[in-house]
Amino acid sequence: MEGEKEQEKIIGVLSMEYTVSAGNELFQDFLLGRRQYPLVQLMKEEDRGRFLELSKEHADTGFKTVVRILDIKNEYRWYYIYLKKFQAENGQEFYHVNMRDICHMEERIGILEQASGQYERFLCMQNHMYFIYSYMTKKIRVFWLNGNLIHTVMEEDLDQWETQVCRTGKIKPEEARAFQLVCNDIREGTERFIHDILSTIFSSEGEEKLYRFRGITWKQKDKLVECYGTIQLLDKKTKRIKVDGSLDEQLDPLTGLYNKRSCMKRLKSVLEENTDASITICMLDLDNFKTLNDTYGHLFGDRVLTVVADTMREILGSRGIAGRFGGDEFFMIIDSDIDEQEVRQILFTLRKNIRWYFEKSEDQLVVTMSVGAAAYPKDATSLEELFAKADRALYIAKEKGKDRFIIYDEAKHGRVTFDSEHQKIVELSIQKRAETDKTSTVLYIYNLLEQKGINGLEEIMGFIGKVFAIDRINIFKSPDLQLWKTWGYETWHQDSAAYILKEDFLSNFNENKVGVCNGIEIKAYKFPKTYEYMDKLEIKSYIQYLIGKGAGLTGLISYEICKIKRKWSEDDIHNLTLISRFIENTILKQEE
Repeated sequence: MEGEKEQEKIIGVLSMEYTVSAGNELFQDFLLGRRQYPLVQLMKEEDRGRFLELSKEHADTGFKTVVRILDIKNEYRWYYIYLKKFQAENGQEFYHVNMRDICHMEERIGILEQASGQYERFLCMQNHMYFIYSYMTKKIRVFWLNGNLIHTVMEEDLDQWETQVCRTGKIKPEEARAFQLVCNDIREGTERFIHDILSTIFSSEGEEKLYRFRGITWKQKDKLVECYGTIQLLDKKTKRIKVDGSLDEQLDPLTGLYNKRSCMKRLKSVLEENTDASITICMLDLDNFKTLNDTYGHLFGDRVLTVVADTMREILGSRGIAGRFGGDEFFMIIDSDIDEQEVRQILFTLRKNIRWYFEKSEDQLVVTMSVGAAAYPKDATSLEELFAKADRALYIAKEKGKDRFIIYDEAKHGRVTFDSEHQKIVELSIQKRAETDKTSTVLYIYNLLEQKGINGLEEIMGFIGKVFAIDRINIFKSPDLQLWKTWGYETWHQDSAAYILKEDFLSNFNENKVGVCNGIEIKAYKFPKTYEYMDKLEIKSYIQYLIGKGAGLTGLISYEICKIKRKWSEDDIHNLTLISRFIENTILKQEE
């Protein structure tokens, strides 16, 4: 590998006038018939002055820069250059120059990143723990891999770890010698070693397990750099490698994320071990996942869940851990050194990337998620209270139309009363009942309209959207059916609903002034312009209700599905018709 790297370098010796005195084969190929030219003469004029200035000030100590140089095809290419002055045996001074083609370097980096990813995926499948010891910091870290996440089991000074293990009884006296040999081989830089140790070092249940430490030491120019290796679980009788079930028990089998139990255990240990810790927890729900599952099947639903998990791992990286609580519920613990602005960036990127993945796929679905977040100790002094406030933020995100994240703020979102005895958030029972019972929803909205009139419409639209899993609700009013109120999914803005007055589109509405469409493709032939307009709005299906009729037509209420194709149930059509009639009466009454 090192030989390959050397062969890629253009290495040469320049005189003090920057003409070529010597060079490797690549340098000769690079120059061809231009050896008589000073190297600086081949540089782009804008870069030449900067290079000469750096050479004048830093050639004695050496400097690195990038410049554009004319290649043999008479085209300028970017090169990375390292230049340093040296003195020959005869006392004459020269420049040693080391050049790399940046485009070639980028290609090489891409190949290395791909190889690194492959090796990482192989390591993830091994079900082993790994260790790395740094001879500079004197610290040893034990970890295991889960996707592109690294789960650290322990990280301590090697001497302190050795003393702690022996003193706390995690290893029997007769096994202590083997453990000390491991520590000594690591400390002294033994080239290769293997030791089997019976202990409870990595057993959370206190059960004695037989571990095999296999290590190798890396040196660079005879200097110790790192010792690294594997820790394998062995069968105590046969001494053959055994799968460490304790690792798999921490993971969700479908997504490979941490499961609920291991997430909670990790969270509790962080707060118990570090009283000064400040962390952010995020509760995530996929929007309308049940509808997507019912429409496309559970296999497709599983694919969505794995894509979400992979995206969470990729974006979160080493800044925290990601888990799946079950179903379409996910969870993140974001580390203490991440401020709120970076939390916002993580959540924004997560939502956008998940949505982008499915929009660009052949399915062209819009898959979104709602997120609620809260921070410890800023928002809560206990784990239960922290979850309550994150859950409250998630509820608000869904109430506001889904496809968004809310970071809890008591000043904005109100106090959350937590009943620690029953471990639940105390909420208004009438609203909770309305969320699960659509008949109660109709009555709830009727009462709200009676109390607040049109001033309660924004609240009502949000409530309808959540209960009926609607992506967007628009209310249009005359003149010209201009947009009056809107809620939900943000996309290309529609200013009016004047399209319903063209192409005989009003023939879609029945005697109850209701128009139902379970897929706008069926409108393409008869109403091509309206179909083109709705497609631009990303409408996939809709229920619409006319306010007024005939010459008295004064408005339109439009309930729109934008993310997945969905067929409206008879109950939904009936209930939304009743609700629309209540809204219509309230609007007309206000205008009298």
